Amino acid sequence: EGKIIDDWMKARMLVSKDAKVTVVILEPAKHRELTVAGKTALDHWTFDPQLRGDEPIDGELTVRIHFRTQ
Repeated sequence: EGKIIDDWMKARMLVSKDAKVTVVILEPAKHRELTVAGKTALDHWTFDPQLRGDEPIDGELTVRIHFRTQ
């Protein structure tokens, strides 16, 4: 529609010691479509598990995604 969008969302990525990723939305974007698009994108991210020495352990990462159009 030609509107300027300046929005963001915050998510936590839980990475198991088996490298399985679970996405938890902490703060959704004001525009529901952006939250859905952000979640879809994050579902494609892959990680190696965090290590303690040589042993894989569960870990987590918090990300903030900024959406902006001009």
